[in-house]
Amino acid sequence: GEALPYSILLMGASLLASVVMGVGVALIQARRPRSRLDRLLGAATLIGVAAPEAWIALALLATFALALPWFPVGGVMAEYGTSPWSLRGALDVARHLVLPTLSICIVGAAVVARYQRAALIATAPAEFVRAARARGLSERFIWRHHILRNALTPLLTLIGLSLPAFAGGAVFVERIFAWPGMGLLATQAVTSRDAPLLTACVFLSSLLVVAGSITADVVHAWLDPRVGRADG
Repeated sequence: GEALPYSILLMGASLLASVVMGVGVALIQARRPRSRLDRLLGAATLIGVAAPEAWIALALLATFALALPWFPVGGVMAEYGTSPWSLRGALDVARHLVLPTLSICIVGAAVVARYQRAALIATAPAEFVRAARARGLSERFIWRHHILRNALTPLLTLIGLSLPAFAGGAVFVERIFAWPGMGLLATQAVTSRDAPLLTACVFLSSLLVVAGSITADVVHAWLDPRVGRADG
């Protein structure tokens, strides 16, 4: 009961940051395909996909918490007497959340960017896009309301399939940053050989993955009504 909200907070922030960063990078690449910037960002996303979350977490910890003490080394709050529901407490939690979120979302954003770039480039030459240009609509409006919206449907499926990876990556990241979530609790259960607690952690993590996948399917059907429409 105490660890689950922190895991939901970390996974939710990481998922949101991954989608925003990944879609933003994909839009920059798709607007200028095969350019020098596209190749540079493509190489960066390839490195991001290959890098493990634990290594990224250690690199961020050594750089931005030890060498440059901009963020806390670990934990969830520096002032334990402050309520997390107050403005001061919420800002403290958000400051502790930055490095764990970045450790997970760097890999997630790289995966999203590579898939979303391909979807945007495949959607850009469509007939409805040419029709929108023929009506004199601006390129920014066309990319935002026509190309991007129709290219988001594969992303929702990717998000549903990526939720187990987010849960698995959070185990190592929570351990490194001492984030009091389900991942840290699971590692402590393994160390103490507490089988019932470990079973409960795995069961709740599985429920989160299933709930996230169902949510992604529902949003997918909302964005594209053809998905939920039965034939006949």
